[in-house]
Amino acid sequence: MNRRMEELTKSELLVMKTIWESEDPLSLGEITERVNRCYKKQWKEQTVSTFLRNIIAKGYLKMYRHSRTYLYDPLVEEKFYEQQELLKFLNFWNDGRVDRLFASLTEVQKLTKEEKEHIKELLDGME
Repeated sequence: MNRRMEELTKSELLVMKTIWESEDPLSLGEITERVNRCYKKQWKEQTVSTFLRNIIAKGYLKMYRHSRTYLYDPLVEEKFYEQQELLKFLNFWNDGRVDRLFASLTEVQKLTKEEKEHIKELLDGME
């Protein structure tokens, strides 16, 4: 998937995250119930349906009929989306430099001993 995907709005991203977190395709009712419960929203099905239509138009999601219900299933994997967003963030805020990003993160969030050890293992594994 090399083409540049159109960005998701914050609301669309909550809907996509809800779908990504499910192992099975979801119906409109299931998506609405889960997004409202998980993200403390009070969206109606019509609102979620509008978000779903937009997400489909942007190429992230497919909809298909199963019996009398329409189900929604991702076309873009969550990991791919996460990596693209991280690269955009890295390039915009840190001139594409991972060391600058890491330095910024450690200024904002103190690392636990376990996190430091895990990072050392990751770096050692790159050699």
